[in-house]
Amino acid sequence: MDVQKTKQKILIVEDEIIIAMDLRSKLENLGFSVTEIVSNSDDALLSAEKAQPDLVLMDIRIKGKKDGIETAILLKEKFNIPVVYLTAFIDDETIERARFSAPEDYLIKPIEDKELEISIKMSLHKSGLQKRLKKSKLLLDTVLSGVSDGIISVNKDFEVLFSNVKANQILNLDGFDPVGEHIDRLFKIVDEKIGSISYLPSEIIDSQIYNQIYLNDRILLESKYNTKTPIQISLSETHDENHFTNGYIFLLHDNTERRENEIRRKKLLNELKAKKNQLEQVISFISNDLRTPLINIIGFSRELKDSLTLLGDNIKKLEKNSYEEYSQLNKIERELTDFSNFILDSGNKLSLMFNGLLELSNSEKRELLIEEIHTSELVENIIDDLSFRMHKKEMEITVSELKNIYADKLLLSQVFGNILDNAIKFSSPNRKNVITISQKECEKGSLFCIEDTGIGIEDSFKERIFGYFETDDNNKFKGYGLGLAIVKKIIEKHCGEIWFESEPNKGTKFFFSIPQNILHENIG
Repeated sequence: MDVQKTKQKILIVEDEIIIAMDLRSKLENLGFSVTEIVSNSDDALLSAEKAQPDLVLMDIRIKGKKDGIETAILLKEKFNIPVVYLTAFIDDETIERARFSAPEDYLIKPIEDKELEISIKMSLHKSGLQKRLKKSKLLLDTVLSGVSDGIISVNKDFEVLFSNVKANQILNLDGFDPVGEHIDRLFKIVDEKIGSISYLPSEIIDSQIYNQIYLNDRILLESKYNTKTPIQISLSETHDENHFTNGYIFLLHDNTERRENEIRRKKLLNELKAKKNQLEQVISFISNDLRTPLINIIGFSRELKDSLTLLGDNIKKLEKNSYEEYSQLNKIERELTDFSNFILDSGNKLSLMFNGLLELSNSEKRELLIEEIHTSELVENIIDDLSFRMHKKEMEITVSELKNIYADKLLLSQVFGNILDNAIKFSSPNRKNVITISQKECEKGSLFCIEDTGIGIEDSFKERIFGYFETDDNNKFKGYGLGLAIVKKIIEKHCGEIWFESEPNKGTKFFFSIPQNILHENIG
């Protein structure tokens, strides 16, 4: 179905009716629609508001207090309607007034048909381009106004052509329109690293100054109102159709939030450092001041236990002489024995916890001493130390070929020792226990696996297994719950990873990686 093109509408403002009617006839023959013929300014404004014509043909000399030029200015201000002047007057004063009102064209009466046709078509085309350009500019302004960074565009004389909302906020302009202002009057750039050194925006065009500012993370923008904002500034050129530089665009990124986050981060780091120092002081106190009385408690508990054993032997001798005295003393001896066992067990448990805390502290504070490790020899020595316990539980151990790696030998011994110690401790009483140690190369370096066929790890405990002071839920096994926490710290200190797979009543596999490339860099 063909769609008929809407006719373009034209308003005629002419006080000579014969000329006006002739113009209507010509325009309609050319395919235009004449909305109305009026003869004065007031009627022209009312008709334009009502009919919204695409163009106005305006006689300069019309009836009323306002002439055609004054009316044309009002039409553009209120309705943005293009105007073509019609006049028989070509004096300089009239032409200058008409030029000031920016008409689309200026036709001298009497008007030829072809001249009229060309003028109207060109004026309508020009007006359409201007409207589209204005619409595009409005869209661009809207988009740029919503950008989170400040944008300022200037011409080659550094006069502001555009400044978006964010830029006005950074400049603290508070409603002032900077368009037309020289940018040097709006702000300057202060280099905090140098101190009092500041630069005007126009000076930043110098490549050396720009590089110094662009790569600097301690830059302040000081506005004309003396407000200071931490920013990052970027600069780019604009070009004309001949690729010549005709201006510059300043991009201002507000660094206030980043600075505040940096201050908060430093505060948190200082607080963390203070807490770490406090923890180290506590551990040092445990190591130095509490360790001695703890040793005394354990030592004298053992002496007390030995004395109670001797007492028990002597009480038995009284049984034949006085049963009553024997019963009383025997009761006292049993109670004292229970008390001494409780004290000794508590002391031993506390000693294990102290030792664990000290190991954890040492693993965190210790600087890595990287060296080439004969892994097979290291593992063999650990197995020898644990052989009595393994033999007692009739355990088998299989070690595949282990390649040399670079790591901290003492800390790596703790890793193997703690994991193997757990494998022995949590062995199964119902089946043959086997431990397998293997190694393979992976993307991150060397990947080790220590697998056992023990009782496995309960699902409820899996998420807590690397935590501090975490022991099995039933507390059936002696320990201080820091062994795997220490292992994890050591692996992370080597920039590696550790994880496990386990099924209750089937066994557990511990995996950990040692990234060789990082360690070689540490050696270098």
